[in-house]
Amino acid sequence: MGWLLLLLGCVGAWAAARSVRRRRLWGKKDSTVYTANVENFLTTQKTTAAGMMLVCAVLFLPALALRPVLALPLDALQPVTERARAAALGAAIEWLPKISGGALNFHVSAAAGGVEDGSLTQSDGLALQGLEDLLVTTDEKPTETVYLRGFIGAEYDGHSWQPADAEQFDNAAASWKTDGDSRLAIANLPFLRAAYDGAAPQQMTVQRLHAGDTYTFAPYNAYFNDYYRLDGDGAAAGQTAQDDTFYYFPRGEAKTLLTARADADPSVLDRLESAYAAYAESRYLATPDGADYGTLQEFCDAAEKEHKLTGDADAIRTFVRSYLNEHCTYTSDPPQPAEGADPVLYFLNESHAGSSTQFASAAVVLCRMLGLPARYVVGYAAPQSLFAESDGGWQAVLQDDNAHAWAEVYLAGQGWTPLETTPGMVSELTEDQLAADTNAVPTADDAETPLPAATPAPEADPTAPQARAFWWLLPLAAVLAALAVWGIARARRTPADTVRAEFRALYKKMCRCGLGEGVSSDQEEFKQFLWEHTKTAAPQDVETLLALVQTAQFAPGPVSAQTAQQVRGLCRILRKNLHR
Repeated sequence: MGWLLLLLGCVGAWAAARSVRRRRLWGKKDSTVYTANVENFLTTQKTTAAGMMLVCAVLFLPALALRPVLALPLDALQPVTERARAAALGAAIEWLPKISGGALNFHVSAAAGGVEDGSLTQSDGLALQGLEDLLVTTDEKPTETVYLRGFIGAEYDGHSWQPADAEQFDNAAASWKTDGDSRLAIANLPFLRAAYDGAAPQQMTVQRLHAGDTYTFAPYNAYFNDYYRLDGDGAAAGQTAQDDTFYYFPRGEAKTLLTARADADPSVLDRLESAYAAYAESRYLATPDGADYGTLQEFCDAAEKEHKLTGDADAIRTFVRSYLNEHCTYTSDPPQPAEGADPVLYFLNESHAGSSTQFASAAVVLCRMLGLPARYVVGYAAPQSLFAESDGGWQAVLQDDNAHAWAEVYLAGQGWTPLETTPGMVSELTEDQLAADTNAVPTADDAETPLPAATPAPEADPTAPQARAFWWLLPLAAVLAALAVWGIARARRTPADTVRAEFRALYKKMCRCGLGEGVSSDQEEFKQFLWEHTKTAAPQDVETLLALVQTAQFAPGPVSAQTAQQVRGLCRILRKNLHR
């Protein structure tokens, strides 16, 4: 680029030197006017040539400084162009229905980690960002994360998850003597058993804005009327209506109500649940065959004995969550296995890095090998902090970053229950891991760790003509190059990266101030430590920070810049006030 500018300067100077002299307009050769015109022409010609060379030389300096950036391969710019295209397409999908009066309406499929349904490898295409997928309205403020199930995967073939075998379910359900449609009966079983003693359910409306219409996105413990069509004991098919209204029991309330039923006289519904529990145990423990899965099963058998997991569903869930969080890391852009390779084995044995799809799939496989029935789910997850009061209810708008994958396990007497294993902002990193985190943002708290000094360039010979002319340009070029590289790095950092970096920097200083090893950010001990070791920070600052972090933890997709800015401010206030 720089040499091209110099070439243009030379061409411009040559063109100025070869400009045509309009002598016939200057008068006679021997006249005073002619002589003055010739002098003016030569002066203008030299000035123009010198000006062209000077302008191109000035432009040459930043081009030379930016040479490392300009020499980047074109594929390095692909993420930027993809984001631009995704933003343009997302804006078109959002605004075309509005300006067309609803004539042009588009739907997109829920994608967790860049995939949808049961696929575990990222597909080609654009990841639309900032698009409003669902509008969820509840009559009471949720006190827990709201999971909306879409796709439910029952069989893993070593490459992807497949839906449940509806015919196999129908054959098994034929002997259960259900009243009416056996598929609806099993889907409604948790709701009916929770409401058996007269408990009042809550109400939720799920309005589809741009989410795909392949599935109905419904909460756990919901009641389905006969308008819905279910795929065996799996997903509910999507409806033509734009919104669905459900009566349901929040998971925490349902757990309390269903636990109480264990001490009551068994009803017809309880006997039906026992029959389905036996079916789930026989149906949802299968794993692929092969030597690698045999090795994984040996590991699970050893862990079952060592940690006494046999028959203890809570212990199994805790072990699986802890194992995945300790041995694997979260990334929104997971490495992809070779063509034909098993994505779950690749995640567990090689990459150890993945999005919610990899964590959820691995959790299902491990739970099954430990004897706990499990399935794979793709849908939406909405932290309670997303809900805001509106018109007498509570509303949350779910975007693409709320699309999520998780495992669900069957607990006898309780039904299907989410098992969240995807790490969000969990502070379970060692000091070495924190130091190696390339996303960390240097702060004042890290001043005791100096950055490595740059290797000085060899001194130029001051007697050389070229050195005398350009030695002072080298520092300028180095500064410009450093600024360009720093700017590109800052431009590539997403708000989610900022949230992770700031929160991990806070955790690092907490460790230096005496936080116990392995304390997670979702434990009460974490909050108590911050409250006790900050001088002037208010307790609500800690609550606000953890609520924002919880909102961001489901982000295989983008976090808002406003959230990142708020997290940055709170983290830096707390770091500043931390003391031993």
